[in-house]
Amino acid sequence: MDDLNYKTIYNDKNLGCKRSVVNAIDKCFEFHDELIILEDDTLPSLKFFGFVEKILKLYRDNDNINLVSGYNYLAKTKTTQNFYFSKYTNIWGWGTWKNQWNNRIDLNSETLNSFKNSDLNNIFHSDYEKNYFLDRFDEVVYKNLDTWDYGLVFSNFYQKKLSIYPKYNLVKNIGLGHDKATHTNNYFKYLISTPNKKLSIFQSNQLGYIEPVVNYSVDEKFHKKIILKNSLYNRFVYRLLKLFRRI
Repeated sequence: MDDLNYKTIYNDKNLGCKRSVVNAIDKCFEFHDELIILEDDTLPSLKFFGFVEKILKLYRDNDNINLVSGYNYLAKTKTTQNFYFSKYTNIWGWGTWKNQWNNRIDLNSETLNSFKNSDLNNIFHSDYEKNYFLDRFDEVVYKNLDTWDYGLVFSNFYQKKLSIYPKYNLVKNIGLGHDKATHTNNYFKYLISTPNKKLSIFQSNQLGYIEPVVNYSVDEKFHKKIILKNSLYNRFVYRLLKLFRRI
């Protein structure tokens, strides 16, 4: 790494998952206006970097877009374009802009109460989904859940910001199901939810600007498969796992 221009940030003490990541991103934005961010356990394909870089350039002046992610939970999507827009947020290999990061809404008791008193039916597909996310936000605010990503999820819902995803998944999370993972050590839970396979060979990085409109059919599929865990894929994998666990 001698030929790379890089900076290393050290903390005097362990700040935990929440503060350490936020502080690191804050510090990096002191030097750059756009970032491509990879946390531990995220293994990107080479095509990931080109995809995120191009999207950051295409949408840097569009205030409706908060981030671009390289991780497609669904693995592949039936879209006519090489990327799509979603209300959902994923940070397993992502990029964003300094102004978007600095303008995010902090998740605290005041903003959470304001959010709960707003018209949430325009945001969530179902009561189950609404309660799912509100429970996670409550855990962060009132139960000291040591994670930073739900704060960004909250901010995007609060401000009605969109995320951009590739048609095919470009990142593998090698920490899913690992027994030493902090938040993702339940192997069967995540195997049922996401294939977690890189399909970058199929992804085209011929990208052009298109007006941001949520792909509701893909988001509905995400809602059914990831939030409700009630799709043909979920049921098939669940039954297969039950069979092997009996054996």
